[in-house]
Amino acid sequence: MNVSASLSGLFAAQNRFDVAANDIASANTPGHLDQRAELAEGPGGGVKIEAISKSGDPASPVSNVSVADEMTELITAKQMYGANAQVVRSLVDVQGTVFDQRV
Repeated sequence: MNVSASLSGLFAAQNRFDVAANDIASANTPGHLDQRAELAEGPGGGVKIEAISKSGDPASPVSNVSVADEMTELITAKQMYGANAQVVRSLVDVQGTVFDQRV
């Protein structure tokens, strides 16, 4: 059994947390551009961060960050992290059971 796909999901979720938290922290910074972690299919069925995209006008005197959108992103990242963590836990439990039966 391979946990690499779920571990990549944990890593991607953490990156989504980081990007959203940075946007929230910088929401009142003039010219800060809204950012998103763009996900793509990774090797072995996992997920990878393809890019960190920015949207908005860098010359703008105000930030274009919506705190409500960022909170939604944090909730989505939390769900993604929890789902992948549960898969990792299940795979570790199964491997432990198989090991116990062989001993």
